Amino acid sequence: MILRVSNNIHQIPQLENVEFIEEWVEEEKIPVKKDVPAPAKTKSEEKPAEGDKPAEDQKQPEPQPPVEEVKQEYEIRKKNKKTSTYL
Repeated sequence: MILRVSNNIHQIPQLENVEFIEEWVEEEKIPVKKDVPAPAKTKSEEKPAEGDKPAEDQKQPEPQPPVEEVKQEYEIRKKNKKTSTYL
């Protein structure tokens, strides 16, 4: 806060100007774009050769690998802000 005081002609203090200054730091989250890796092919997705056809009773379902969820990452930017108010 800045106060400006002066004396008038009768030597009485008078308030001339008041300036109120606010300063703060603001943090902003910005999502970061990330390349998603392509899922790897499993053996069940690959085509078997024409001569190699497995029998139905020998075929067992393979457990599916757990699907990894892509976590969103953020970049934090700091901004210095300032406002002034004159009264």
